[in-house]
Amino acid sequence: MPELPDLLYVLSKLRERLLGRHVTAERVREPVVLRFTVRGNLSLLLGRTLADAFRKSHFLVFRFEGLDLAVNPMLAGRFRLAETGTKDEGTLGFALGFGDVELRYLDDKKMGKAYLTAEGDWGAIPNLGQVGVDILSPQFTPEWKASESPRSSMAR
Repeated sequence: MPELPDLLYVLSKLRERLLGRHVTAERVREPVVLRFTVRGNLSLLLGRTLADAFRKSHFLVFRFEGLDLAVNPMLAGRFRLAETGTKDEGTLGFALGFGDVELRYLDDKKMGKAYLTAEGDWGAIPNLGQVGVDILSPQFTPEWKASESPRSSMAR
């Protein structure tokens, strides 16, 4: 799994280049990395605007109008921005076109997973729907940590 600083850096670059843009193309080279909790396929994103992109646990979530694409890159997955029309990498899992730029998900081990789901409907996504307090959130305090420790749970 990419380290937190890596995900934060990647997220900032993707947000900078892609937010507010419409999906103009999609292609899938490795369907094994994709999962769907909605009826359809990646073409459901065509014409939709990337409204937001954020990190939730070890996932990057791309929020489109009514749909979320939640990607867990696992050990070997990575994202690349490429000019539309440039040669595909051999490790390409899928790509989303945004006019002159493509968001490519690469994974030479095919371990990462991408889930297309209704907006915010993460219950069916393993390790996402049950995520607790984020370590970078204001709620992650010494008091919260103490209340969640095994010792304090046993004392109750």
